[in-house]
Amino acid sequence: MNTKEIETNSLSSLKKILNSAGGWPVLEGEKWNENLFNWTYTMQQFIRLGFNPNMIFRFGLTTGAINVSKSLLLDQPSVFSWMRQGFNQSLVRSYYDFIVKVAIAFGANEERSRIEMKDMVDLEIAIARITLPLEERRNILQGHTITIKTLEETYPYVPWLEYINIFLQPIHKSLTHADKVTITYPPYFKKLEYVMKNISKRTLINFIHWKVIINLLIYLDSSIRSLKTEFNALLTGVSEREPRWKECTHTVRNGISTATGALYVEHFFKKEAKQAVIGLIDEIKEQFVETLKTVDWMDYETRQQALKKAEAIRVHAVYPEELLNIRMIDEHYKNLAVDPTKYLESIQNISRFSLNLYYAKIGKPVNDKDWRRYAAITITNAFYQPRLPAGILQDFFFDHRRPHYMNYGGIGCIIGHEITHGFDDMGRHYDKDGELREWWQTTTKAAFDARAQCIIDQYSNITIPELHLNVVIKGKSSRNENIADNGGIKHAYLAYKKWVSKHGEEQILPGLPYTPEQMFWISAGNTWCEVINEQHRYFLLTDAVHLPHYYRINVPLMNSEYFARDFNCPEGSPMNPIHKCTV
Repeated sequence: MNTKEIETNSLSSLKKILNSAGGWPVLEGEKWNENLFNWTYTMQQFIRLGFNPNMIFRFGLTTGAINVSKSLLLDQPSVFSWMRQGFNQSLVRSYYDFIVKVAIAFGANEERSRIEMKDMVDLEIAIARITLPLEERRNILQGHTITIKTLEETYPYVPWLEYINIFLQPIHKSLTHADKVTITYPPYFKKLEYVMKNISKRTLINFIHWKVIINLLIYLDSSIRSLKTEFNALLTGVSEREPRWKECTHTVRNGISTATGALYVEHFFKKEAKQAVIGLIDEIKEQFVETLKTVDWMDYETRQQALKKAEAIRVHAVYPEELLNIRMIDEHYKNLAVDPTKYLESIQNISRFSLNLYYAKIGKPVNDKDWRRYAAITITNAFYQPRLPAGILQDFFFDHRRPHYMNYGGIGCIIGHEITHGFDDMGRHYDKDGELREWWQTTTKAAFDARAQCIIDQYSNITIPELHLNVVIKGKSSRNENIADNGGIKHAYLAYKKWVSKHGEEQILPGLPYTPEQMFWISAGNTWCEVINEQHRYFLLTDAVHLPHYYRINVPLMNSEYFARDFNCPEGSPMNPIHKCTV
């Protein structure tokens, strides 16, 4: 990598990008003429330049309740929950200071920066306050599907059709007023109109530019990257930057994941392990089906549909064979230009390439056989077609040469977790074909909700005294992950016990005084080992759907009668409470 070029030219390269979208007002000062620009123009220019349009609102793709073709989704943006507290929250004040420092580093006047960035942060606070909190975003069927014509009539402050077709231009698609879009939370867009009518054009365009800038800071020179590291330390507690080579590795892995996946599989993954993993997946899936047959809270009709869905679940394991075909990899990337002498421009090209691939799916049926969907070797996902990529099949998770109790406790729990997601509070809305619809009977839904509420209440009653902030776990916002954690470890354990019934007891590990069953639980715990400081723990508890790992392993073990039996935990002890939750 040409680090000298980055240190010398990266900031000026970014300023050229900003100027292509009309210029960052705080940086342009009096030269910026608001009569020449409007916010939709600025957004459209950034979209043309290859940047994500998810700033004031978020565009995505969804499978509708009528068929499984991809259609456009309109949603509120992602926000930090602490922004809702305004300048009374110390993190908001630190965020403001961080933005001011960046603006000054870019060359803006300090006094102007403080005034204009204060207005901009006030806008971000206002936007955060009209979004629906994560813990309330429960029913994914509550979205409202309307035509684009109705969208423009209902929310006339945005020229929606023109705007949508701008970001579809690179993939040679266009929609009409008759096409439909799904709005996940309509009240946000009503409230947004009021917010936007009561702020200056300058403030809004400052905000749009900032949302592009903040995602590009890590690609700039060392002095500006240090500002980002300084602010991130308040969120994560990590005050040192990673070495440049690690940052580059992350950038390449995330930006061109298909290519890096191909290299990993070709040079590092042991091919003989693939069949072992597939066999393990089949056994855990079989156990999940057995559990569905015995749960006493499902009515007959829902159970039959659930069994069909469970049988239809296909875990895409390890990697698609196409990943080993260099010609197919080259064909996949034929429209991507990367210049090793122009780092920021290459990042921009990768962003544009990725967005174009994503939005090219509009109007097309979900293609389960498209190998590119499963080419990333580090991504897992759920609902009805989970992935188990090659990149996770190492270290504590899996080794085909280890005893089965270690693999079932490691990767087995992850497999069970992902399968369980297909039946949690979100995944249950998808049927066996991946269609979004309500297929559970009312009585079964009520029974599930009661059990899910037990999980919500249990986690919500956990306090974290070491934070000294009266922080409690948000059981609502983390409920689906918690349900999957509890279900995943249970099904992995039962699948292992079934394996033992077929193949016999395994030998214990030499030098360790633990039974195979105990080693299963220890192996499960090993996968969740982490070193975490108070700042990062606070961030996870307030702004993430995944809890700190301590709770992701310990609470499911507290709910497990099998764990208590295998370790002889006395009834009523911390790891064997009398009241347990199970779904």
